[in-house]
Amino acid sequence: FIWNNEPAMTATFTAMVSGGFDLNMLVLDFPRPDRCSDTDWWATLRAFEAALKTNSAQGAIVSSLPENLPEEYTAGLMARGMVPLFGISEAMDAAQAAAFIGWAWREPEAQPVDTSAAGAADAGHVTPDEAEAKARLIKAGLPVPKGERAANAVEAVISSMALGFPVALKALGVTHKSEVGAVILNLKDAESVSTAAHDLLPLGTGLYAERMVRDGVAELIVGFTRDPMFGAVMTLGTGGVLVELLRDSVTLMLPATRDDIEAALRGLKLYPLLEGYRGRPKADVQAAIDAIAGIAGFVQQNAGEIEELDINPLIVCAEGKGAWIADALLVLGEKKNA
Repeated sequence: FIWNNEPAMTATFTAMVSGGFDLNMLVLDFPRPDRCSDTDWWATLRAFEAALKTNSAQGAIVSSLPENLPEEYTAGLMARGMVPLFGISEAMDAAQAAAFIGWAWREPEAQPVDTSAAGAADAGHVTPDEAEAKARLIKAGLPVPKGERAANAVEAVISSMALGFPVALKALGVTHKSEVGAVILNLKDAESVSTAAHDLLPLGTGLYAERMVRDGVAELIVGFTRDPMFGAVMTLGTGGVLVELLRDSVTLMLPATRDDIEAALRGLKLYPLLEGYRGRPKADVQAAIDAIAGIAGFVQQNAGEIEELDINPLIVCAEGKGAWIADALLVLGEKKNA
């Protein structure tokens, strides 16, 4: 029992606050000054103050109930470098809030928003077909499955055999292919490609044969639109045919760092699937981040030309097998300069 033994309390508190913690709390309830003497309490405060100064530590006096720390004491506590906190649960909430703010302050400053592509869009737009859009993406070094343009069923069969089965066959010049049946997947032989080609030719302006992406774990959508104030803005979310139904997405300003992209992915409802949900294979998350960062860089490099870019889906495969741009819709400003 060391109450009112100031040297003993100083030694105790010095040991307590020597651990290098960001905040040290002393729970102390004061008596009513109109009925009791508070002399012994100030000995405790002096001991705590001395311990804090010895260790260059931060401290707070916490009352178990707000009424146990009368307001007239608070100015004196703050003058001594001790924070008055009213209520234990409130003190914990305050500490948590302060820790979050401190974490935010320690983060590196965000990059300035890229507004180079801001402003009103031209009235006229050009929409290259998927073959041309993917050729641009391949030239930029982005992960696109091998594919070839075909004008008829015979060329589609020849291209498919060169690519290697299974393949996907698509009608070019159609923006939302799945809605109108303009894409047929997993074609495993020449006969099925020929049949599919005859079905697809009336729907578009040509055909595009593409090697099928295998071992897909999840599908993402990576979209870019031009904001009149901020320029190119990226939307990242759950992709595929359920994109409108699930509405699982997040918006990022450019430039976006790899950490920004990873944090956005982790915020999606889809993310547990990427981590191997219920025994499923884990996805190649780093490859997905690489692909998304690369796509964002492509958009920034061509900010004066690109009005819109939708990658849906970006197929994320099992670990070590990459992430692939399976479909791309590119809209260019008619009079923009790259």
